[in-house]
Amino acid sequence: MRDPGLGGAGISSGAYTITAFAASPANRPALTGVLAIAWGAASVVGPVLGGVFTTHATWRWWYDAHFSPSSD
Repeated sequence: MRDPGLGGAGISSGAYTITAFAASPANRPALTGVLAIAWGAASVVGPVLGGVFTTHATWRWWYDAHFSPSSD
């Protein structure tokens, strides 16, 4: 059983950990703010795009995007 929340939690905590170790102390607040802005924007845009796809798209866009034949 897969849980997409676990992947998101790992990515976000990993990004904050890498920022904490890789950035200089003077730059950490700004970089942490950028991560927070990205998370906030994704939490607003994601559900809106999901609603648009659910309302205005069919299953074919998903099939065409993910299962199209590869060029050999």
